[in-house]
Amino acid sequence: MKKIILLFSAVLFSSATFVQSQPLAYNLKEGETYRQNMSVTSTVKQSMMGQTMEINVQSETHIAFKVAEITATGYKFEVVFTKIAFNTSIPGMGTMSYGSEEETATSPGFENVSKLLRAMKGVPFFAEMTKRGEITGVTGLTAMNEKIIAELGTGAAEAE
Repeated sequence: MKKIILLFSAVLFSSATFVQSQPLAYNLKEGETYRQNMSVTSTVKQSMMGQTMEINVQSETHIAFKVAEITATGYKFEVVFTKIAFNTSIPGMGTMSYGSEEETATSPGFENVSKLLRAMKGVPFFAEMTKRGEITGVTGLTAMNEKIIAELGTGAAEAE
């Protein structure tokens, strides 16, 4: 029995020493689009002057990452927000919905937030990522910034 255990241990040890580790890395294909759909629910409890208030926020964000180029160190993506939505529930104020899909916010005062999120939707920018998943750069946000300023500039002029 002792010889069997010794033999088994020797085989196990020798096979473990010859196993090569495989580094973790992405293996994406150029031209493919990878989608990330994120849903987040958060609750904020705050106490002020003896009163406790609970605020519930649900957000949903959809992002498309198209592999525009495979580089020597990783990937260059064309990134596009396809949906950004929020539902906020505050006691005494009800539920407020705003997002890139809303033509108008469901609560007064959130019109500019919906405009901002609509302006972010569909405008591509670029991100560079190593094969291990580290983001090394983000470029091309100027077009999105200009669209946001144009959208909010219209709303701000109307509010004055």
